Order: sequence, then C-alpha cells, then structure tokens
Amino acid sequence: MAKGNSQATTPKLARLRAEAEWMREHPGIYPMEHWLRLPLALGKAGQFNEAIIEFHRLLDEVDWRLNIEVPRQRPGGDPPRSAFLEKFGHLSRFQIYEQMSLACKRQNLVIQAKQYALLADQHYQEYLDMSVESYHFRSTHEHPATTDI
Repeated sequence: MAKGNSQATTPKLARLRAEAEWMREHPGIYPMEHWLRLPLALGKAGQFNEAIIEFHRLLDEVDWRLNIEVPRQRPGGDPPRSAFLEKFGHLSRFQIYEQMSLACKRQNLVIQAKQYALLADQHYQEYLDMSVESYHFRSTHEHPATTDI
C-alpha cells in the first residue's frame, strides 16, 4: 500500500487547487508545468492517491485543453490541425505519464512506475515520429520564398 494518503490541506495545496480550477474555468494557453503543479505538490505532501487521481484527471482533459489552446485555423495549415492536435496530445501524455512514473518511484511502487514509464516512452516515441513525419512533409513541400534567377 502506498505511503502518505492524508487528506490534510495546506494553504499551498488549497492555492494550487484553486489555481487548477481557475485555469479550467478560464481556458487559455497554460504550460503543462502549470497543470502538473497540483499533483506534484500532492505527492510531495504525502497525498499520493490524490496525486494519482489528479494525474488521471489531467490525462482525461488532454484533448479538451489542446482544442482550446490550438487555434481553429492555424496559419499555413501544414500539418493539418488534427495532426497537430494528435502530435501535441502525445507530448502532453508523455509529460504526465513521466511524472506519474516518478511519483510511483518515490512511493517504491516499482511495477506501477515501470508501467507509467512505458506509457511515457510510447507517447514520446509517437511524438518524435510525428515530428519526423511533419519535418519530412515540410521539407518535401516547401517552396522557396525567393528565387535565384
């Protein structure tokens, strides 16, 4: 069983909970580091179960956040918005799973840590693969801005 599952709320945790809810109520572009503050602080405060619940909430909200953060019509349109959303969905999931793995390691939950690390690696590889694909697409479809005559 995981250690430290106190329900105590410190002023810092209360502030971080309020910030997370504020970001949800006022959608905008917030770096993943801002979203991760609450579950990381919960873990450090010994509230491991609550931290994992918050990590899962972040995973559930990835698509919602990206749909808000990525403009409907991106300039240039290459790659298409759907590919852009998928690519950065993988990056967001990688970041969350990576922190979940570290939280489990701190609790000596080796099996869960490895499972989350594997998921993080899979999403990071998908992100990298999509980065290579988009680079290849751009490099084969770019038109020079100036021509040498």
